[in-house]
Amino acid sequence: MSSSEPPRKRVKRERALIPAETIDYFALDYLGIIVESEYAVEVEGDEEKAFEKDEEEKVEKASGGGTWRTCGVGGCVYRTQQGQHLKQHKANIHDIDIVWHHCPELGCEYTAKMMSTLKRHRANVHDIGVTWHECPEPDCSHKAKQKDVIKQHRANVHGIDIVWHDCPELGCEYRSKEKGHIKKHRAAVHDIGVTWHACPEPNCSHKAKVQSSIKQHRANVHDIDVVWHDCPELGCKYRTKEKGQIKQHRANVHDIGVTWHECPELNCSFKAKSEGNLKVHRAAVHDIGVTWHACTELGCEYKAKMEGNLKTHRAMVHDIDARWWFCDYEDCDYRAKTNGNITKHKANKHNIGVKWKQCSECDYKAKTTGGITEHKAFKHNIGVRWKQCPHCDFKAKQTGALNQHKADKHDVGLQWKQCPHCDFKAKQNGNLKAHIKRIHTSE
Repeated sequence: MSSSEPPRKRVKRERALIPAETIDYFALDYLGIIVESEYAVEVEGDEEKAFEKDEEEKVEKASGGGTWRTCGVGGCVYRTQQGQHLKQHKANIHDIDIVWHHCPELGCEYTAKMMSTLKRHRANVHDIGVTWHECPEPDCSHKAKQKDVIKQHRANVHGIDIVWHDCPELGCEYRSKEKGHIKKHRAAVHDIGVTWHACPEPNCSHKAKVQSSIKQHRANVHDIDVVWHDCPELGCKYRTKEKGQIKQHRANVHDIGVTWHECPELNCSFKAKSEGNLKVHRAAVHDIGVTWHACTELGCEYKAKMEGNLKTHRAMVHDIDARWWFCDYEDCDYRAKTNGNITKHKANKHNIGVKWKQCSECDYKAKTTGGITEHKAFKHNIGVRWKQCPHCDFKAKQTGALNQHKADKHDVGLQWKQCPHCDFKAKQNGNLKAHIKRIHTSE
């Protein structure tokens, strides 16, 4: 400012607040103004205008003349000064006059209501228009399509710029490197902020904390809106209702897309298809990276390498934090600590929810796939995995039979069964019962 210009008058500003329902958010976004709360936009008093003149011109130009358009669908109070914004709002929120945008990639049936969503889909799924972001750490080949993912990767994998987020619930020691995980944890563990979604099918009491879980449940249990995904490998008849399981199946069964992780311990030939499985192996077999979790109950010496196993042990053995599941069949008092056991019980005892598996070699059928596999191994010698005794030439089809042989013939892992009436002891319960019946029944 030159010395000849008079100084500008400083005017004290009075603040007023605009209610949120009168705000044209698209116009504010056009100007780069961010609204953070319900009454967050400040305007000036009578001595100055709400915005500078050039900003008013931008708003006027963006709003198309300043005519407010209200949604009004089902009492919706949304309003804007641009007809296009109102049209987009009705399509996105109320599904009115939707213009679907289809993915142009061959064989892809994805559709979106907004072109930007379709663009994001093509980048995430088809790698079109992607800008890759690489991890800058030495010898790390990780890359991601979003810069924030790289930041999270560096925190999770390399321990750089970690911000720990703790669960605020009393007595809970859970913490995570991602803030979003805290919200999920509180919903999953503490039932805070949960919106339960119930299955709409008749006589079904299933409910879930996520809407997508209901959709998957209806497909898996009720066969509603099922989309089958078939394995593309030649001669493979595997199919599933979840697309992600096809990738897992191809890796597990056909070794396609597999990155093998080998155990670095000396003389160990173990390898796994996931780094997590290798970590579990090293902890279970080599005691590397193990954090032991001991049972705190009086006189109990149980300890586990995984906290989840300790929790299961306390529920199963000590009835601590156990959740009981009851059979809903008439006059049945059975209860279990897992829902899976209830399902098995109802299938075995009441023939409810049974899907019979037929043996391909004979007329035998079973209620479980494992039962068919075991039958074919015993009766037809199909799919047999022989267990070899390390002390002799004996081999068995079952691990239990091999253990019994080692105990009987080689005294390995032997647990003697003591007679409660005399000094007699036996290697098998059957022999002990026969002894008691023969010797002590008449006493």
